[in-house]
Amino acid sequence: MSLTISRFDLSYALSTGNPPQFFMDPISWSPIFQPQPQASINTPHAVSGPIFENTSNPLQPSSLPTPAPIPNLINDPNLLLIFHDLLQFASILNTSSPDPYNYYSPILKDTEYQHLICSIQYRLLRLQDKLTTILDESIRLAMLAFLTTTFQVARQRAVYPHLERRFREFCRATNADVPAEVVAWLLIVGGMAVFNIDGEDAEWMVGLWRVRIPVGWDWEEACGRLRGFPWIGVLHDEAGRVVFETLCRKVKESYEG
Repeated sequence: MSLTISRFDLSYALSTGNPPQFFMDPISWSPIFQPQPQASINTPHAVSGPIFENTSNPLQPSSLPTPAPIPNLINDPNLLLIFHDLLQFASILNTSSPDPYNYYSPILKDTEYQHLICSIQYRLLRLQDKLTTILDESIRLAMLAFLTTTFQVARQRAVYPHLERRFREFCRATNADVPAEVVAWLLIVGGMAVFNIDGEDAEWMVGLWRVRIPVGWDWEEACGRLRGFPWIGVLHDEAGRVVFETLCRKVKESYEG
């Protein structure tokens, strides 16, 4: 399946909430990368499919930044393995290219890049309405939002009504004990992909940021923590900084007002 078709499928599903149109066959739930110990527990049985059939030699993990707290919070084993694959994928793009502005890593062939994106995307879409916790669904939606940022053109965002509505609903419903860096990642990815910080989403995002994110964080601190999550520096550092600084500024204004 071409990357163009898979992107259309993703856009259609995130806009309407309907199943993908071009790929409905069984897929493999096995990880693309060899899982780390915490991701190997309760590894789900693989269902082979024509595109995502598991290979005998999964890609080896790259060197990861300090792990995010999310893996210890994810309840669904399928989602946990997808998160691990996306984290590894982002890590490869961040570390393997000698040119920091070339996020298409030379270590990944075009076919490998396409396979990674498609496998992660379709597994996430298949989990719709199958997760049982608010945080699991928030993370699934954040990963889908993350994928949309990989094909933005000139920072121009497409509109995904279903993703925007559902992601907003689940972000607002996250429990108070979810770690600050998890909330920051959810909100910043959402701010880069679908939320309107200067419009309809300003009030609830600022309110959540105000009570859940430490006042002492600057961008350097926040960015260091965000790099423990799926994060592609050349795509997300500048855009993420804008979202972070906008939310911090609006929080400060809310205190002054």
